[in-house]
Amino acid sequence: SASGQNVIRLNASAADFATITGGTAGQIVTIIFSDAVVVTDDNANGANAINLVGSANLTSAADDVLQLVFDGTSWFEISRSVNN
Repeated sequence: SASGQNVIRLNASAADFATITGGTAGQIVTIIFSDAVVVTDDNANGANAINLVGSANLTSAADDVLQLVFDGTSWFEISRSVNN
């Protein structure tokens, strides 16, 4: 398909992050967390930045899921699921 879908499982040693590089317009990324990771909200549509619902950082827990879509410049939250 024209837009890629990727599932990423972040292990317990994953670092906090504020950007995702290498995306293509229309790409959807599903991130499954295995531990606490802080995803920093940009809310300014910066290059490769992550724009989360509610304009607040997300602190994950084990088995939480975050889904984002890339518009060619920034990532935007589609959904999140708290599964712990």
